[in-house]
Amino acid sequence: MKISVTTIAPLWKEFLASVVSLAVVSYVDYITSDELLLIVFYFIPIAICAWHKKREIVLLLALVSGVCWVLADYGSGHHYSHPIYQFWNGFICFASFAAFGLVLQRLKTSFDEQARDKEELTKALDELKSSAGEIQKLRKELQVVCAWTNRIRVEGQWMTLSEFLTHSLHLNVSHGISPEAMKKMMETITQMEQPASDTGKGQDFPQPGLLPTEQGNRPPSPCKSTRHPAI
Repeated sequence: MKISVTTIAPLWKEFLASVVSLAVVSYVDYITSDELLLIVFYFIPIAICAWHKKREIVLLLALVSGVCWVLADYGSGHHYSHPIYQFWNGFICFASFAAFGLVLQRLKTSFDEQARDKEELTKALDELKSSAGEIQKLRKELQVVCAWTNRIRVEGQWMTLSEFLTHSLHLNVSHGISPEAMKKMMETITQMEQPASDTGKGQDFPQPGLLPTEQGNRPPSPCKSTRHPAI
């Protein structure tokens, strides 16, 4: 599977936007210390990444966001009675970021699936309308079928039945063999397998190059000599 540069460029732009926004939020959270609660702004890079990236990248960015929050909280001079509380808050931030990112990423996937299903449904309806129009048109016209080849004349062109069903009615066609055709084919194979002595015994085959009516009246061969009575 080949991925063009035009496809990769938007993905890197979105990932870079997520990283830059996370860095900005972390720095603002660091310089404002614990006077302002800016945890809600950490969801912005998560939302950007979740809307355009896969689940693994969303979880990775959620983990990085949790670590950035812990570092910003630690650098701002926020003191806890026990260090475990700071790690617990960091884990809660990571869990919140990850849950938010996964839900948003799943929502985006659902939107994409609905759009794809809608597109396929629209395409199927268009094909159905086209087939219905062709059927209505064929019903109004007299269809001409060749008595020898069983071909159908459609708009001045002769086509087989399978071509007519495929191109005019947009149907999927497969080929098989009917019981009658199978029976005739087996009879033909049985006749071909019979020995030549059984089929040609007692029969006088015509000489090649002569019609049957000419077999009895053919002239004598010039290679044979004719005996004349003596004088």
